[in-house]
Amino acid sequence: ELIHLYVYAGRDGKFQLYEDEGTNYNYEKGQYSTIDFQYNDATRTITIGQRKGTFKGMLKERQFNIVLITPEGAKPLNLEHPDGKAVTYNGKALSIQL
Repeated sequence: ELIHLYVYAGRDGKFQLYEDEGTNYNYEKGQYSTIDFQYNDATRTITIGQRKGTFKGMLKERQFNIVLITPEGAKPLNLEHPDGKAVTYNGKALSIQL
C-alpha cells in the first residue's frame, strides 16, 4: 500500500505513524505498530525509524512516496500522482536524502 508523505521544508519536524487492524479492539491488547519519522531541514534528510509492534495482517513491506515541498519548489496538491521519491520500507530504519 502506497503512502504519499508530504514534507514541507523550512524547519525540522517529526511525527509518528500509528497502524492497527482497524476493525476491533485488539489495539487495547497491544496489537498495533508505530513508525517514527524525523525530518532534518539543514540536511534535507528524512529518517524513517524501525517499526515497533505488530498486529495481525500488518504489511511487512510498504511503499512511501516522499514529496518535498520547498519555498522555491512549491507544487500544487496532487492526491493522485504526486511527483516524489519512491522508497520501499521493510520495518528497518533508513534515512533518505531529499
